[in-house]
Amino acid sequence: GDIEDQAGSYNGTLVNNPGIFNSDAIFTPVLESVTNVGIDNFTINWLPIPNAMEYYIDIATDEDFNNTVIFGQPTSGATTYTVNGLSRGTVYYYKVTARTNNDEWGRQYGHTATKLTPPGNAFEFDGSTYINSNDVCKYEFNGATIESWINTTNRYQSIWACNNSNGFNNYILFSQTDGHLLVAQQTEGGTPQDIHFGNAAVMSEGWNHVAVTIANDANHTVKIYVNGVYKGSGVGLADPFPYGSMLSLGQEFDKSGETFVPSDFYIGKMDEFRVWNRELTEAEISENFNKTLTGTENGLVTYYNFDLQTGTKVVDNANVFDGEVIGNVQWIESTLGLDDFVVTPSAITTSGFTLSWSEISGVTSYTIDVATDAQFTDVVVHQATDQLIYNVSGLTQGTKYYFRVTTSEDQVSMVNYVNTFMEIPGNALWLDGIDDYVEANQITETGNKNYATMECWAYVDPTEINGRFFAINTVTGGNKYLLSYEKNLGYCLFDQQSNENIASYEFRKGSWVHLAVSMVANGTCKFYLNGQLVGTSSNGYPPIFSGNQISFGQEFDGTKTGDFLKGAIEEGRFWSTIRTQEEIQEFMHKKLVGDESGLFAYYDFDQNEGQFVYEKVNGLDGTIIGLPQWVQSNALITPLVYEISDITPSSATFSWNAIDGATDYKIQVSTDIRFQNILQEI
Repeated sequence: GDIEDQAGSYNGTLVNNPGIFNSDAIFTPVLESVTNVGIDNFTINWLPIPNAMEYYIDIATDEDFNNTVIFGQPTSGATTYTVNGLSRGTVYYYKVTARTNNDEWGRQYGHTATKLTPPGNAFEFDGSTYINSNDVCKYEFNGATIESWINTTNRYQSIWACNNSNGFNNYILFSQTDGHLLVAQQTEGGTPQDIHFGNAAVMSEGWNHVAVTIANDANHTVKIYVNGVYKGSGVGLADPFPYGSMLSLGQEFDKSGETFVPSDFYIGKMDEFRVWNRELTEAEISENFNKTLTGTENGLVTYYNFDLQTGTKVVDNANVFDGEVIGNVQWIESTLGLDDFVVTPSAITTSGFTLSWSEISGVTSYTIDVATDAQFTDVVVHQATDQLIYNVSGLTQGTKYYFRVTTSEDQVSMVNYVNTFMEIPGNALWLDGIDDYVEANQITETGNKNYATMECWAYVDPTEINGRFFAINTVTGGNKYLLSYEKNLGYCLFDQQSNENIASYEFRKGSWVHLAVSMVANGTCKFYLNGQLVGTSSNGYPPIFSGNQISFGQEFDGTKTGDFLKGAIEEGRFWSTIRTQEEIQEFMHKKLVGDESGLFAYYDFDQNEGQFVYEKVNGLDGTIIGLPQWVQSNALITPLVYEISDITPSSATFSWNAIDGATDYKIQVSTDIRFQNILQEI
């Protein structure tokens, strides 16, 4: 048939029977930009559609929108929406849905990544992993500059490589066993014609910046710079990054028959990878190589700052040419010394914190702003100083505060935040047993562990029958581990792999208990109640977090939620180590600092409000579902009776854990669980 021309008589002809379907194209809100990207926030902007009645926002940590942070949030007709309270260094997927007055719907999708405070993170290559950046080769280049920071030992390896569609070398940056650099290239027939640089060498230890420029001239002149200094040049063979070629970081391709085989893998660290659509001068390279970029610089095509904590996507902060990790994901803290204007918080207390920064040449004063929101509409501190340190005081405990410093020359530091502490014992989150829970799926993005320990304090309402404190479920709702209270088992741990419950048969409710689970890759699993070993399973699941769902206060049955807890959760801790019984007992009554060895997620629940439960180590914030309440907790000052001995018809001896700072203990003996008939009070 024909495609009818609605304006004239120039109809189109259908070829090979393409499908015809109802389209929502004209109702689709076109995404205009993502702005104001911060460490826990960003703003989505889109173009209006005719007759729009409302727009709705969805935010998720996965592109299938299984792990939603915000779902169906109306914007009251606005064509911009700011998302706050997110986790730092995380890729977020967003969906804007438009609804017209005629109930017609259209949707548009995108993604971005929140920031980390410089120097942020880097990526570590293990000799078998690389990053696929082929989409960069869809850009039409007029000369190029490729630059990055590397930290590696001297060995023969490919740092980055562009192979053409025949598998031949377009331009490849190699390091050699003596530390010298070369740019490998091949003629159209496959003959090597490498460019060796006798003066270009990198140190065997520490960070080095290497930039390669390719001119848009008849000789495709190739120049190399190390740490901002020109080191040599040579004649290139072709335009850089021809369409259809393959760009990869951490290896180069060799072609075997019709197969492209990865080879010459890189072992080391990489940070701040940038590709430009022009030949940068030595002055331009030396001016910017020691600073982070905004992503909007003239001629910048691709910018990987590697400031992510989880996932396989390497977000392009300048364009849409994201990379994809092939192999092992190893995001690490960067030790790169950059010259960015960074303000560091320290000495955090219940009512304030200290800010400090390095001196900036030519600046005479600094202005400190502290606010309760990332947009600084609710400023609580606005103060000028000529010092390089400032003590913020008079704040509210258990509250998230944002801060920035502006110089007299209008330079503004990156916005960061801290959470003030709460007086011990702090707060807990009370769940109603109906539909309240905390989704903590960002833990799954930290990858699988050979060893893991999970701890929390829990309070079960006296009326509760069955409830889940903590659950690891598959994406389809299957069980991995369930930490629960069961009416016939008491406090227990269910392991689907061995299909058994490690049951305590301890049925006390209405008081705080401490729960801990350790898991080893070989299947060994241990369950502790109040610091005492309840039991061991030798055929359990290994600590596999990736690809699963994690929640506090309920479990997933299929795609449905269920077994909600009526009670409270406090002090959720996740370790990449096996905590011994002695370590569990030593620290279960203590607040953590957040820098303890092996600690990779810490939810202390010391908040007064918020849509998220803040995670204090890596920003893996949990999302609050329902309307749970923040309540005062006494978990950390709850003495746990671990032994009852010397029992006679008229007496018994009780032993309990000591509480730091306790000067006395009160003992009550009753004939009923609600202590309405107290026999003795000591």
